[in-house]
Amino acid sequence: MLYTQVLPSDTGYWEKQGWRRLVPEAMSQGGPKPIVAMVKQVDPNKPLPEVEAPEAVVLRREPTLDSRGIPVGAIAN
Repeated sequence: MLYTQVLPSDTGYWEKQGWRRLVPEAMSQGGPKPIVAMVKQVDPNKPLPEVEAPEAVVLRREPTLDSRGIPVGAIAN
């Protein structure tokens, strides 16, 4: 299942692309703009189409913290 958040004015486009609202007629009320959560069912056995990403995203491991909340291996002052 794929998940995204969109502006209410864009939900029509996303629904035409096969997405549906996670909770129908529900929007977040916090923040400056309301957000609609949308999901799309995908077949996990079917490969996703090749797409060219505009930029690369590099994931890194979360640091392990010691009892003081300092990353393990960091030099303390």
